[in-house]
Amino acid sequence: MTALSAQQRVNALAKLLGGSKITDAVLANAKEMLDAAA
Repeated sequence: MTALSAQQRVNALAKLLGGSKITDAVLANAKEMLDAAA
């Protein structure tokens, strides 16, 4: 198991939220969610 970078965390959450189609809006939403949780 390896730790994820901040960008990798955003991408992983975006994939969960948006499925196979990751748009700019999905990425922004994922980043906002991670920022709010921090």
